[in-house]
Amino acid sequence: MGKKSNKYDYVYKLTFSPDSQHFAYIAKKEGKDIVVLDGKESKKYDNVYDFIFSPDGQHFAYIASKEGKNVVVLDGEEGEQYDSIYDFAFSPDSRRFIYRAQKEEKEIVVINKKEGKKYDYINEGSFTFSPDGQHFAYIAGKDCIYYNDNECSKYFIVLDNKESEEYDKIYQFNFLENNKILIYFALKNNEIWRIVEEL
Repeated sequence: MGKKSNKYDYVYKLTFSPDSQHFAYIAKKEGKDIVVLDGKESKKYDNVYDFIFSPDGQHFAYIASKEGKNVVVLDGEEGEQYDSIYDFAFSPDSRRFIYRAQKEEKEIVVINKKEGKKYDYINEGSFTFSPDGQHFAYIAGKDCIYYNDNECSKYFIVLDNKESEEYDKIYQFNFLENNKILIYFALKNNEIWRIVEEL
């Protein structure tokens, strides 16, 4: 006969860690959200939006809200509160944890609890690690106008916290499997360029 757990209003996102050694889900309890990891409940939050395990299964993080602010909880420890928190991910080697946050009407990337430079715009979903997890890049922009979509005067790649040349647009980019080259396509002066960055 199975073992009964605590009673909840509802539960969702029942998920095993990649190594199948841990199990987590989000539950609604007394009007608040909690995360249950290996049968242990987190503190209560107004909302819990999502959670992830690291690739090696040894780390666990989630985004929650309280008192009108968002916070990341990594391995049970709350980080700094921000106006909003968006994309979050672990590096392929599980050694780095990153997320995108809004602070004072600017956007920043936080890597292992350390804030990067503030930008007008950071492209949603552009976070990319090299296959070995040693390098990290994303697209940022400046002088942006916000309507249904973001439109910036200039865009650039931020690679390991260093900004590339500015372009009118930046398209698909990725690391090669040798971990030593980043390739992307960008628009400048009505011409599309293929850029190769050696790491």
